[in-house]
Amino acid sequence: MPVVDLANADRSTSHMRRAIVLAALLVGAIVMLLFANASTIRILLSGNHGLRIAQFQSAPLHTASAGADRVYLVSTQSDTRWAGGGSRANAIRIPFLHVDLWAIDSTTSTVAWRRRLRTYRNGEGTGPSLDAYRILGADGETLWLDIRGPLGVSLADGHVVADAARIEARNPRLAGKLVLDRGYVAFGRNGLQLTLDDASQWRIDAADLVAEPRDVPVSRPATIIMPAKTGTSASQFQTRALEMGNRGEHAHDMLVHIDVATGRSDALDLSSASLAVVPAGER
Repeated sequence: MPVVDLANADRSTSHMRRAIVLAALLVGAIVMLLFANASTIRILLSGNHGLRIAQFQSAPLHTASAGADRVYLVSTQSDTRWAGGGSRANAIRIPFLHVDLWAIDSTTSTVAWRRRLRTYRNGEGTGPSLDAYRILGADGETLWLDIRGPLGVSLADGHVVADAARIEARNPRLAGKLVLDRGYVAFGRNGLQLTLDDASQWRIDAADLVAEPRDVPVSRPATIIMPAKTGTSASQFQTRALEMGNRGEHAHDMLVHIDVATGRSDALDLSSASLAVVPAGER
């Protein structure tokens, strides 16, 4: 009959129990440290922390007026950040909405640049609907947008050249009368059109921001360019695939599909400082 060393068995059992207790204490300590760290708490509590996928909100515009053949798109992107800390109760969720302008190089099918136009906090930028952010048209080398009011940017690099304040400063008779709601800011054959609170309608010449009655031609009428028309039937919608990145540097074939009629896409992901693109098959 085999001899059982009871002393060794007791020692082994005791060591195992001590190991289990130490492991439990270690896990408990880690959990306490995690919950004592405010930034970690914010991550644990957030199911959608960080940037969401960018979504295009209006029809694109194609022009070579700034010396480069480009397609312009405007997008919105939700962002979640956390403020406060020290305890679960003090972790405050703060939503942001970013509005970006994209310039796509038509000759290479790559992103030439992206510029942030606005960032709104705590839902102040959502308004009645996200599609309120839209491209209106181009006048010369200026791209007009409706971003909760008229906004003019350079087609070359997206820097702001005009807004409601500058228009009022250039045209004192319009001061205090601008209505920034959708329907009061438009674009037509004479460029940017504004309807004031007295129902009068004016056009703004992008060359000098001078306001004249709506039907007075702008100084460069041949440079007026409208965005793409929104499709009214399935047959009018087309999709174009733009390759992003270098195959040798990325594990996936990265494509962004842009509907040329509406400019909508769910493929763009701006979750890092560099441009990241969700593979089209994972949308």
